[in-house]
Amino acid sequence: MITKEKDKIKELEETIYQALNNKNSNNKLYLGKIDLKIAKKIEKLIGFNVENRYHLLYDSDIRHMINNHGQEKIEKLRNQEAITIEDLKSITNILINPDNIIKGNKNISGVSIKYLKSNKKTTICLVEIIPIKSKKMQIKTMWKISSASVHASNLNLTPHHTSQTKSKQSISTSINNISQLNNKCNEPLKEEELKTLKGGIKFIKELYSKINICYNFI
Repeated sequence: MITKEKDKIKELEETIYQALNNKNSNNKLYLGKIDLKIAKKIEKLIGFNVENRYHLLYDSDIRHMINNHGQEKIEKLRNQEAITIEDLKSITNILINPDNIIKGNKNISGVSIKYLKSNKKTTICLVEIIPIKSKKMQIKTMWKISSASVHASNLNLTPHHTSQTKSKQSISTSINNISQLNNKCNEPLKEEELKTLKGGIKFIKELYSKINICYNFI
């Protein structure tokens, strides 16, 4: 568990303000050892032990979070909500008391983990990188979406399906659609369909010719 929680929260707040006020700073803050229960959950997800590892936060990653996910106009385009300094201050709480943990991407250096923390209005997703050979766990980024969107997309379960049944149904439907399409392709075209197709080909040829003419004048 994260030790001396109140002191760590205060230290986190100071680190956040320092990082945002000094663009060249590259300090790192140790947020304590991973909680044992959380470590067990993560081990089940990623397949290796993370007990006795430490949460680590760099100034550059604090700036990344605010610069990349703290602009309201940009986040609206992503169907997300801008994170705030108050959200950053909640990092320690998210690490100790996440509502859910999801396995992220895996590469040569390690695997990412997403901690989800929700209230009635929003859900915060905090991403941490876990190197395969290291005692560190580096917090990398954070974003925020509406809780309604999370429930609608079933983000708390899987990216695409809530059960194996739905997945199988989807695959079955896709196979049927492909089969029907293949049957249609084997059928001879009707006279009206053939005329439409020829007309379309003629139009495309004329359009292509005009494009070539325009291109020669550029």
